[in-house]
Amino acid sequence: MVNYKSDNNNLKTNNMRTFDKHKDNLQIVYKEGHDYIKSYDTLVAKIDYDERTAEVSKWYSMTTTKHINYACKQLGLTVINSFK
Repeated sequence: MVNYKSDNNNLKTNNMRTFDKHKDNLQIVYKEGHDYIKSYDTLVAKIDYDERTAEVSKWYSMTTTKHINYACKQLGLTVINSFK
């Protein structure tokens, strides 16, 4: 379960949020007007709460991909891979 505050069924967050699983290496962080999934020290997916998606713009390792998929499942988001 992610530690976040819900606002009218939106999951918009403030600063950094962590998950029960992977809590040392997986967070939701706010930067430049958007929330991102952060794996280790890298912003790996941009969250769009209105569309209920997380956009991944490049290929990542198996561990980072597991982090992205776990975070999206916990948040009820669909992963959108925008890389080829």
